[in-house]
Amino acid sequence: MGRRGPPAGGRLFVSLSHTINLEDQRVLADGFPVQDFLNGAASGLGGQPEHEVRLTSGVFYKGYGARLSANWQSATEVDTSSSVLKFSDQTSVNLRFFHSVTNQTFIGRNVEWLRGTRFSLEIDNLLDEDFIRYMPYTSRGSQAYSNEYAINQEPRRLWLSVNVSS
Repeated sequence: MGRRGPPAGGRLFVSLSHTINLEDQRVLADGFPVQDFLNGAASGLGGQPEHEVRLTSGVFYKGYGARLSANWQSATEVDTSSSVLKFSDQTSVNLRFFHSVTNQTFIGRNVEWLRGTRFSLEIDNLLDEDFIRYMPYTSRGSQAYSNEYAINQEPRRLWLSVNVSS
């Protein structure tokens, strides 16, 4: 006879990816110049980053768990007709802890009315990056400084949630 219920051991996962953009060019129509987004053409906020790295990892054991996600992209630049705007690299890290109350957990065995409840604590923008960088650029032969927003990231946020299911 097989064992019933969740597996006795915990779970661990790690996923890491690195994207290298070798080419990102577009032609709007015949006769128009090629737009090279890796070398100065603009698309959205800043150019296309050459490197992008994503990490996702997590662990789960006896109703308790944690999850970490991190993203990084290399610096970009946009070549306008009068200047070159430089955008610094970007990093974002998010962390989440949770506890699922089940019959296998201490709380679930002793506090019956809490069974099926999930408690979560989430921290978004763990490093409190504001993504404002003062970057020099050359405009008509003179040096100037610009505070460019690579993305509009909110400051560090803390979320506490309780989900109840019967």
